[in-house]
Amino acid sequence: VEKGRTDIGVIIFPGGGYRGLAEHEGPGYAHFFQSKGIAAFVVEYRLAPGGHKHPAMLEDALAAIETVRSRATEFGIDPGKVGVMGSSAGGHLSAHTVTSYSEYSDNLRPAFGILCYPVVEMDGAYTHAGSRRNLLGENPSKELRRSVSPELKVTAETPPCFIWHTVED
Repeated sequence: VEKGRTDIGVIIFPGGGYRGLAEHEGPGYAHFFQSKGIAAFVVEYRLAPGGHKHPAMLEDALAAIETVRSRATEFGIDPGKVGVMGSSAGGHLSAHTVTSYSEYSDNLRPAFGILCYPVVEMDGAYTHAGSRRNLLGENPSKELRRSVSPELKVTAETPPCFIWHTVED
């Protein structure tokens, strides 16, 4: 690792209610991390306006982990130190990734998660209705809503996460 650089990578999922990607929740974060010597990658994942629903977004997140790890030497990072970060609906995608990676492959486990004012529950009184509708469509079954509710899927194997909210949330 060259001076001033770490061997850490963070994959960033901007929010936007699964209908858009908020500009202020992607490149700005990436530039901050890069200024601290951390490799950062912003993912433009598939969204509802393009006709996409779950599991497309989760598959994009997992593909990003696989891609960054496969090119870790090129990026100067340790493939075991690649984590995920997201805000709002992107925070949901990050939380979903850290709790559901094993449904695809244990090799896709992020090293950590940074959840910025995340949408977490998809089957309760505090669900963000727009994010749920964009992710799952109209009138998703209770089983489907619960299957994408990260708070119900935390285990001892879930990577460590830093979670923060603001007073507006």
